[in-house]
Amino acid sequence: MKAVITIASLSRAGKSTIAACLAAEFALRGHNTLLVDCDPRADATAHFMPPEKIHSSLADALIGLPDRAGGITGETFPLGGVVSPTVVERLGIVPGHIRFARFERVAPTAILRLKAEVEDLADSFDYALIDTPPSLGLILSACLIASSHVLVPVTGSHDTPVGLDCLTEMIEEVHRSHPRLEALALAVDLVEPGTHLRTLRRQTERQLRAMFKTVITRRDEIAACRASHLPVQLYAPGSAGAALFARLADEVMCAVNQSSLVPVLRSEL
Repeated sequence: MKAVITIASLSRAGKSTIAACLAAEFALRGHNTLLVDCDPRADATAHFMPPEKIHSSLADALIGLPDRAGGITGETFPLGGVVSPTVVERLGIVPGHIRFARFERVAPTAILRLKAEVEDLADSFDYALIDTPPSLGLILSACLIASSHVLVPVTGSHDTPVGLDCLTEMIEEVHRSHPRLEALALAVDLVEPGTHLRTLRRQTERQLRAMFKTVITRRDEIAACRASHLPVQLYAPGSAGAALFARLADEVMCAVNQSSLVPVLRSEL
């Protein structure tokens, strides 16, 4: 596996859309790609399937199967056993589910299980992308430990610097114990057209070591694709939104292949 990339943010910065559409872009380019939805809200999963189509999920692999009383049986599947195909050839998904919120109550030693399960699939996939909840809990810790790279979407919200302080502190803590985790990257995501991006860059450059040049602006086709359970590349092929994710994928792949996100140039916005 070339890279395991966690998409992490503490705000509504479009991380699930980035995870879903980047995973689709990687697969459309011929790479065997795995999308792991670790957010109990399952927003990334919704880009590919409605809730009634989910027959097994990440919760079944890392927590256990539900019993009739609403508890947990203790019986689990290997992660490969809950990978579902998607409408995108070469893209598999481990669906998210609200039951995965119980992971925050398991023993701290369980945070290593996701890493072990992903590594077991390393020969089957070229890339794995992991969507995370917007919180600093055990789920995010498990995702970071399992990953080789982190991509941090941000917006122009006034709480962006505070959220980045909290997030980068946690990532640095994980990095000390798991040094394979690579440097941070910044994706300016889902901002309104006309946003003063130079100000946003000044707000965030203290916390982040690199900034991608691609800016994902709010577009109708990006906002609408999730409701149709399709990534933007299939919902609106040839659209400006699809082109933006193609450019972002170029940058991410370049950074991963260089084995570091540090050389990615900050654009002079």
